[in-house]
Amino acid sequence: MFSEPKPANITGDIVFLLDSSTSVGRDGFNKEKDFVKSLAKYFNVSPGNSRAAVVAYSNFARTILKFIDYQSETDFNDKLDTEPWYGGSRRIDRALEAASILLSQARPNVPKIVVLVTAGLQTASAGAKPSGEAARPLKNMGAKTVVVTVGREADFKDSLPVVNSKSDLFVVKLFDDLHYEVQPIVNHVVKHFGELNELLSMFLTIRSLLTFTKWSPDAD
Repeated sequence: MFSEPKPANITGDIVFLLDSSTSVGRDGFNKEKDFVKSLAKYFNVSPGNSRAAVVAYSNFARTILKFIDYQSETDFNDKLDTEPWYGGSRRIDRALEAASILLSQARPNVPKIVVLVTAGLQTASAGAKPSGEAARPLKNMGAKTVVVTVGREADFKDSLPVVNSKSDLFVVKLFDDLHYEVQPIVNHVVKHFGELNELLSMFLTIRSLLTFTKWSPDAD
């Protein structure tokens, strides 16, 4: 048995991107949804706390839930459960573009988080953008993107352009194993934004001290 994850001490706006392509299958897609429900719970997704949006992608990207489409954890889970598996190709670029649009509506001054689940490489298609190019707007807005690759078809190296470091990549062999990554992902994201907050606090303190010294009547 795996240990119960601990709720995260974080309030953010989170976008979950779920692979709904043919190779995932209906059972795999249902396990992805269960994975999202667990993550949403431990990221404190609820009114007044963290907010979440969900996108399912195959040859197109479909927004299942926007940040304002639910009133409670139960409401979030129930609406997520109604989303069917579609099948089709795998356009990761369209999923990342959808995440950028959703996070453009994020609250100011809260962490922006993207969790991408993929079971394979992006399908080669006319007009498809390289994943790194599609992820650039997310990086430019300061979003933290985590990629979870599932199964033999997935290659974590293909996901490197999407993230900022290898530590943002999580690899599982089976959809049944996704639940094991809930706590590590929660810990990883909280640590990242905790470190950013510490750096920001240090910067503001130093700036305040420099300003005080500059304007102090006793300064030479």
